[in-house]
Amino acid sequence: MTENILNWNEIQETYKDSTILIGNGASIAISDNFSYKNILELIKNIDKYKTIETLFEYFKSKDFELILRKLSHAEDINGILKIDDNKENIIRTKRKIQSILIQAIRTRHPPYSKVEAKLESFYNFIKYFKRIISLNYDLLIYWTIMKGIKIPDGYAIKDCFTVDNFLNNNNNEFDHEWSKYKDPNPNIAKEKYSKLVFYLHGNIALALNEFENEVKITSNIDNLLETINEYWKDHKNRPIFVSEGTAEQKKQAIKRSPYLSTVFDEVLQNLPNNYLTIYG
Repeated sequence: MTENILNWNEIQETYKDSTILIGNGASIAISDNFSYKNILELIKNIDKYKTIETLFEYFKSKDFELILRKLSHAEDINGILKIDDNKENIIRTKRKIQSILIQAIRTRHPPYSKVEAKLESFYNFIKYFKRIISLNYDLLIYWTIMKGIKIPDGYAIKDCFTVDNFLNNNNNEFDHEWSKYKDPNPNIAKEKYSKLVFYLHGNIALALNEFENEVKITSNIDNLLETINEYWKDHKNRPIFVSEGTAEQKKQAIKRSPYLSTVFDEVLQNLPNNYLTIYG
């Protein structure tokens, strides 16, 4: 049987105001830098002593947040029990993982200047969907939203973190009453249509801070990547993103995070219009 493949322009009106699920292929379409198998492969090339690889193999996981959480728990237990023998080694290993993770992502993630020219067309594509669910942990959608704020077209894409002004230089927590962000916000000039974006696999801009709060790291559009790098370097914060692994491991990582669980349990299970468009 021959399948009739239609051009998107012929059918897009049918899926307008539905949900789009965005995968890695969308990022690759903007920059070839994202065409790698997984972040762990990059780290294996950097970690010449294989210390980190051994930890991942022991816990049968490729989830960075899980490994960092285990090390933080070990550090806390050693402190409570006044065990000093391995204290420095645990702290050193945790910092090494974070440093290598930063290095690996910086190796592959393009700067804003390299992708800026393609962001407006990406914005014009995704803004017609009622909900945007990303499986990518890169900054492309984040940058696209920031780009869209400056376009006076009546649309606003919101991530449901407490402050809608993405240019405000502070950290914001996710608002679990996310549905209220569907309504127009008078703080954004001429806004008539509100679209919501969610990161099902987390994002490098999301972090668990020293107080165990899930926050979004914010900065100016052109130095956001560097701000994130600096935020991780203080070693008090853990990135929130689901790295490569089995479907069950991904689900377990999602369930450990209140934000990711909300996206999985509430957003993904209640798609508007019962339509789902998959891109990339």
